[in-house]
Amino acid sequence: MKYIGLDLHKRKIFATVLDGDGTILARNTIGAGRQDICHYLTDIKLKDDISVAMEASYNWQHAYSIVESITDNIILAHPLNYW
Repeated sequence: MKYIGLDLHKRKIFATVLDGDGTILARNTIGAGRQDICHYLTDIKLKDDISVAMEASYNWQHAYSIVESITDNIILAHPLNYW
């Protein structure tokens, strides 16, 4: 299983990929377009199951609908909810 965190911005997304032990495997910057997100996540999913976390910030609905078409394992985090 790979765990992917997506930091959403208007024109780009910062993605971090972790393994099951929490080791950072990759840090990438990808475009915020549908094709960019689909290509990036599909490429990782071909190798492993994935779980994606993103914060509910600017334009999260757009990114969520794209991610939802690739995996059912999505966590939506509230940006102002601290633990």
